[in-house]
Amino acid sequence: MQPGHGSAAGARSSRLRADRLALDRRVHDGAEDWLEAIQRRDVDAIEIEIRDATVLDQVMVGTVLAKWRVKYLGRIIEDCVLLTDVWVFDEGRWQAVRRHSTPAPAGECAKGS
Repeated sequence: MQPGHGSAAGARSSRLRADRLALDRRVHDGAEDWLEAIQRRDVDAIEIEIRDATVLDQVMVGTVLAKWRVKYLGRIIEDCVLLTDVWVFDEGRWQAVRRHSTPAPAGECAKGS
């Protein structure tokens, strides 16, 4: 090992741990505001179209095109995304354990479900 190489790796590792802790604090500090904001919205309409699904014994992965309109603070907000959820069968029921959301491809929202 070259002189100083271990200390550079250790410094990077320490920075990564510090960055993760800072991010964790920000997520948790903002969680109350975020949860409160979610409760103030009112779903006006929601449409879901299943795009893909894979089901195994204990794991299920599904992708849907989701379009919704919500009323939030007196305004209508519309969004259209592809949602991919990972579900695990545990304790006798299916539980969502992970969700990835990405904007729907151009033109998908205009097509309708």
